[in-house]
Amino acid sequence: MNAVELVKQVCREKGISIAKLERDCDFSNGYIGKVKKDVFPVDKAKKISEYLGIDLNLLIGVQTDEQPEYYYDSETAEIAQEIFETPGMRVLFDAA
Repeated sequence: MNAVELVKQVCREKGISIAKLERDCDFSNGYIGKVKKDVFPVDKAKKISEYLGIDLNLLIGVQTDEQPEYYYDSETAEIAQEIFETPGMRVLFDAA
């Protein structure tokens, strides 16, 4: 998944429109859709990273040796871990 697709996916998951993201980050209307090479310039990527709470490296195309986090925020990761560790709810993971 490239950076633009990631931003669109995270926005969908958080219920934020692309237009709202662009307004709140002081980008021009339609900026996200016009990004070339699917990598954001560092200044824009920093704003998006802070706004959406995602790793800056994912937006600027920096590869790291670390495995990317499965969840975008720590709260979701904690909830998923709690479900996984609860015997009666673990079946939710087995069904996937």
